[in-house]
Amino acid sequence: RQPVSGMEVFKHFHRLNLRETFSACVVEKLLEVYPQEHKKRQLLEGPNFRERLDFHQYLVFPAGFSAHVIANRTNEASRHQKVPLRDADVVIYPLEVALDTEQVRSLNGLMSYVKNFQIKDEISWSRPSQSIHSVMQHPTRRTPVIAAWWKHACKAAQIICKIPKRDFHAEDVRERKLIQEQYIALLMQAKESKTNEQAGRAPQSATEAIVTQLRNLEMSLSLKDIVSFRMLAKDRQDGTTVQDLRAQEAAGQKQEEDEAEDEEHYGETEEQKEIRLKNKATHSQRPMPNTMQVKVHWPSFQFFFLASTDGFWNTKADAPDDAAQGGQTKPSHVPRTRLKRSIVRQPVLSARMANMRVEAIQKGHNAHRIVRWAEVTMGSMSVVNCNAQKHQPSRHIMSMKPFVKKNGAPVCFFAGVNTFEMHDATVEAGDTPMASILEPWEGLASHTRDVFSPETPAMLSQLGFLKDHVKDTGKLMICAFTRVGEVRAVDWVPFRRRMMHFKDLGKKDLGYTLIRRPSQQAIDREVLVKLQRKVEKLVGKSNMNGCFESVVEGVQACTVDEYNSMHVLTKQAQLAPLRCKAIRSGQPQAFQFQWHNLQRPNAVVTSSAPPLHMGTS
Repeated sequence: RQPVSGMEVFKHFHRLNLRETFSACVVEKLLEVYPQEHKKRQLLEGPNFRERLDFHQYLVFPAGFSAHVIANRTNEASRHQKVPLRDADVVIYPLEVALDTEQVRSLNGLMSYVKNFQIKDEISWSRPSQSIHSVMQHPTRRTPVIAAWWKHACKAAQIICKIPKRDFHAEDVRERKLIQEQYIALLMQAKESKTNEQAGRAPQSATEAIVTQLRNLEMSLSLKDIVSFRMLAKDRQDGTTVQDLRAQEAAGQKQEEDEAEDEEHYGETEEQKEIRLKNKATHSQRPMPNTMQVKVHWPSFQFFFLASTDGFWNTKADAPDDAAQGGQTKPSHVPRTRLKRSIVRQPVLSARMANMRVEAIQKGHNAHRIVRWAEVTMGSMSVVNCNAQKHQPSRHIMSMKPFVKKNGAPVCFFAGVNTFEMHDATVEAGDTPMASILEPWEGLASHTRDVFSPETPAMLSQLGFLKDHVKDTGKLMICAFTRVGEVRAVDWVPFRRRMMHFKDLGKKDLGYTLIRRPSQQAIDREVLVKLQRKVEKLVGKSNMNGCFESVVEGVQACTVDEYNSMHVLTKQAQLAPLRCKAIRSGQPQAFQFQWHNLQRPNAVVTSSAPPLHMGTS
């Protein structure tokens, strides 16, 4: 080929830029002409129209966000937690994501490769560096090498068959401590030997021998252990620890703050300075509260799943020539010309969530008491089968019915989570009481309560056995409440089988045929250990208490499967409005769960759950 001139390259890129700019302008103009609430906008969503006009084939379509952050000064209002120190307001523009089967195949292939590589890498950690054949002539070295290979085989079988490991006890701690000290000693010796070699006091062979031992030891360690051991060796060599560095950094930061404060009050008298320092000493007993407020609004999120097929119809066949028409066959060595391979992506599934809001508030300080409120709402949610027609019942896979309106917009899902952690029982102006988190269905409205708002008997009665632990210090109290609108779901079994087929594309296993056959005693012991772990996870840690409540407005589910060429097999299930409540305590370990049917036969539908104070419109 002849060399390409710079002007030709410039013209080529200029043409591509013009085409890309034109495509972007066309898409932007169409989205502007047909806004989100327009009827025809449904025909312009996702890959149905964008992939015909966009210059690129997107996985995540172009989007953006807007964030406004306000930082208030520290004054009496912020100290009394009347205004937050930081206030963030974030708006995320509508986002669309498209994922096809080829991308799923690539992701599964990559994840399978990473998983298999990690298994092989974990097996190779225990692999001896010497073979048995190389030490057969050395009786003193033969026995340890053979034993190392047997240990390697047992380790590989344990990893492949997923045999559970024993618990981390004192013997494992001692073994890890020995490996740590051995690694640090070799690291120190290698550095000292390198210094002696540069000074001419030691031969190069001594340094190479120590480095070889160090590398052999690193082959049996993970990267995390190597980094931690090297950091520990550096601290020992310098004579400073991480705590010392943090203390020095804190002292330097305090000195800079004092100098900045002196400059701010330049020109004051000694009496004024004394009064200021006295007030500062009084306020320093309780640090400045770490208050924060965050609001996030996400108008729309839409996800498309597509099935990609090769465009075999784009193959260009050779035109018959005169010789071929005269009865002569065309030479077989002539290659077939083929156009650029194209992929057609057919929409299969579409999921949409609209009008999502996340709001959070934090008050207090970690050293004394810290309180957090979080509220999540969602306006609507729907999952659609794009292969079905609009009039077919199998098109709408799942939807949620709104149950209330907030600020004029419907809400189909609500979640409120409040946390309270107290380390100091002393109370100051602006502190938040425990009563502010005991009603999570109120959302963020509870954060306005002051320290003089006591817990009412109705609040304490909902805590059950936790009402005696309200005043405990050092405990993390979590109160959560969720409410879900009426859920309607349709399961079209052939469509679900097709989706499961797409989900498993590209997965590859190692192909080992080892099968574990444990004894009945080992199975009973593992079941007991798993049960204990589940109980510990269920009740939480020793410093955690919690009260969780959930209300479901009802569920209507239907599954449809093919029966024969004329009929289908249908199964339906309905769930009346239900209220579930769980209370747990980490110390002493306790867990209580109960549920109530909110709809009784021959009676009006009543709900024992507290109402949501969201307002109606």
